Amino acid sequence: ENCLHKELTPEMMRFFFYDLYCSIIKAIEESNLKNSDSIIQSMKELDAQNFALKEMSFFLLDIKAKVITVCKAVNTHRSNRSIKLKTKIIDYLEHNYLDSQLSLERIADEFSITPQYISRLFKEHFNMSYVDYVNDKRVKIAKKYLLDNEKVKDTAAKCGFNNTGTFINAFKKHTGFTPGEYRAANK
Repeated sequence: ENCLHKELTPEMMRFFFYDLYCSIIKAIEESNLKNSDSIIQSMKELDAQNFALKEMSFFLLDIKAKVITVCKAVNTHRSNRSIKLKTKIIDYLEHNYLDSQLSLERIADEFSITPQYISRLFKEHFNMSYVDYVNDKRVKIAKKYLLDNEKVKDTAAKCGFNNTGTFINAFKKHTGFTPGEYRAANK
């Protein structure tokens, strides 16, 4: 508003624009994005000759366009990073889901992120909680053991459940049957 209504001196406006361009460059560098050349070119136009010839709206529109471009690039970068992280976490779970000591906190430590971030990732990408995802994988294995007449207690332990009660509840949640009902229905 102050720029458009010329309530700032030309020198103050030049410093203001210079600061905005510097902030954009900082955002580019912190996000490991490339190509700040166009911003540097715009900053060069802030020299005394070009600055006096151009309207303030030119610089404001230029800054707005560059901020939008940087925001889109940052969002794309974040999205790509999220997809790579999701793939690594899923790979880790594929190799460790039968481990009874597996926990959200342990995975968070493994990938140097927060448990809350992992929870959000599972809700966004799988439409289920981390616990439901892991238990679903465990229950699929448990079905095979049960059909081979493995004891429920032994099946629970082999499939990564710390106690039989938790196993029975998870099994019923994912199949609609208790382990005993499942075995009887599939004989």
